[in-house]
Amino acid sequence: KASESLTETEMVVSTHANSLERLEDECKRAMKAEDRGREKWLESKSKLAALISEIEALQELIQDTRRTSEPLLNKVSAAAGYELALGAAMSDEMNFPRQVTGEESGWVDFQKTYYVKDLPEDIKNFTHFVEHPKELSRRLKNIGIVDPKDGARLQLKLSDGQSLVSKEGDLWRWDGFVRRSSDISSETALKLKNANRLKKLHQLKEEVRKSVIAEQDRHQLLEKKSKKTVALRDSTKREYINLEKQFTNLKLS
Repeated sequence: KASESLTETEMVVSTHANSLERLEDECKRAMKAEDRGREKWLESKSKLAALISEIEALQELIQDTRRTSEPLLNKVSAAAGYELALGAAMSDEMNFPRQVTGEESGWVDFQKTYYVKDLPEDIKNFTHFVEHPKELSRRLKNIGIVDPKDGARLQLKLSDGQSLVSKEGDLWRWDGFVRRSSDISSETALKLKNANRLKKLHQLKEEVRKSVIAEQDRHQLLEKKSKKTVALRDSTKREYINLEKQFTNLKLS
């Protein structure tokens, strides 16, 4: 009987030794997975923090460069890639506010109805590329967007008050004035670019925020699994140590 008990105990010890070895491997894998999950979570948190910092910096920059409390520019949004063109066409005029009396610098809504001639050769006017308030409609309908190579040729066909611009910022006006993109220095274009960038950053921030939450949840699951595996390994290790002691005592008895 003593021999049978010794054999049984030895088998149990061997089983626990195998289980313990397997659990050690599982612990290593679980802890590595937890570490990777933590790294991804921290990376996403870092990315979110960087985005928030850039958003705050851009907001401060836009705020600092405003000339008036309510510039018309705040109501304007150019399609991505058209900021330079709009800046070239409108210069800094959009930095001034809407106002009614005309006693101060700004935009007066003085004409409810008006007639605008079509631009030559069915050129698209700027209302197709800019979200804008009604004060700018008349002006924008007189501005066409063209390829730089066509500007000089089409300039000859412009009616009074019309102008052409390229996406790069070149300007051709009805009265013969030409300004190349290399000579443009428009605060408006910079503001429009910053506004578009700010809009994209806010969208990206929400995407990254969701990613942070998802990575955090994933890490918590991995952490929970790792702790559970470690706890199981530790309890198996204690049982193994106790069984080894029993086995040793049986051999000595």
